[in-house]
Amino acid sequence: MGTSPPPSSPTYLRRVADDLVVAGLEALGAVVIEGPRACGKTETARQHAHSEVLLDVDPEAQLAATLDPRLLLSGPVPRLIDEWQREPQIWNYVRREVDDRRAPGQFILTGSATPNDRIARHSGAGRMTVVALRPMTLFEQHFSPGAISLADLLDGKEPAAGRATLDLAAYAERIVIGGWPGLIGRSVHHAIAFLEGYIDAIVEHDIDVVSGARRDPRLVRRFLQAYAQLTAHPVQLSKVAERARGIAGAEAPSRHSNETYLKALARLWVIDDVEAWNTALRSRTRLMTSPKRHLVDPSLAAALMKCDPTRLLGDLKT
Repeated sequence: MGTSPPPSSPTYLRRVADDLVVAGLEALGAVVIEGPRACGKTETARQHAHSEVLLDVDPEAQLAATLDPRLLLSGPVPRLIDEWQREPQIWNYVRREVDDRRAPGQFILTGSATPNDRIARHSGAGRMTVVALRPMTLFEQHFSPGAISLADLLDGKEPAAGRATLDLAAYAERIVIGGWPGLIGRSVHHAIAFLEGYIDAIVEHDIDVVSGARRDPRLVRRFLQAYAQLTAHPVQLSKVAERARGIAGAEAPSRHSNETYLKALARLWVIDDVEAWNTALRSRTRLMTSPKRHLVDPSLAAALMKCDPTRLLGDLKT
């Protein structure tokens, strides 16, 4: 129960979030890495951990978490506790242990779902920092040179000269494959099979676990298909429901179900909306404008709409 992590993979591609993890471990007692399943949380955490507990695959660790979670906290630090949300009480034990040790860099927690609001958790403020990890960018996958810095642009600096290294057909392929670490070097065929299984797991199992009730997989899938069709559109949730109802004249989720699905899928980090933004501090835009609807990776939208690169290139407006 609880072992040293395997040696760092020589093929690990450094993430932008790695610097955030290092900074968090230097400043606070624990770093929490959150993000969708299969986005690379465990492998990123392993680059910084000296021991680990894998709650999703280690039966002994699962039993210890049930009997006495303190048993999981002993080991070389930083200590990785992977998929901690499977035993949500661990959060409070880690928080208390950080208080008692009074030293930075003690724990790394990873989770692919945010626990239900009914779970009582004390604040980790001043003890833990959260790092959001999403699927990999083109820069992280080495498909982009990263010549133009968004931070520099926001600071008012002149952008460096740069040229895209991918043509339009290659961009379409990257959209369909997405930023999943497990698909690096894999073909479009492999990506489509992976994503079909990923979506099946969400609608058949994951959403039930997170929401605490059985959901109709057909309606969840239609909701996600509507979300995919409205990618990057600032629309109200009622518009998503209307689109779901319009898919082949299908039965649509109720208004209450839509709100439930939205919350559950956000907890799973599958939905990643972009809130309205305005530079004016007192602007009403943030409060009155609907968020732009996004899934956490464009490959999910492509998979839900049954788009391969050829179909995307045949519908350039989309």
